[in-house]
Amino acid sequence: MNYGMKISKEGYDVETADIKDLVMTSKANQWKIHAQGTISFSGSGYLTVEHNLGYTPSYLGMYHSVSWDLDRYTIPSISRLFIDSTYIHAYGSSSGDIISYVIFKDFGA
Repeated sequence: MNYGMKISKEGYDVETADIKDLVMTSKANQWKIHAQGTISFSGSGYLTVEHNLGYTPSYLGMYHSVSWDLDRYTIPSISRLFIDSTYIHAYGSSSGDIISYVIFKDFGA
């Protein structure tokens, strides 16, 4: 039986499109968000957030420092944001710094 959900890219027939021409298909694993949030700093130092996955997951992070003159976010370095099998660890250099993060479940989890 062939059933499920598919969304094709613009210009491709969803019934005949190759998997590379699909935006989403329920037949393939997709990124699944486990947790997301924002860490706000009241001074310099490390803060941790527990994720409880028991393995080191994939993640994305964005960093904003109030000490910059620009209103922008950057991708943080490994010394500013990293993750292990239990926690996401974030470092802020001054009060008002913000790190936003998304933690993904492994495929099949």
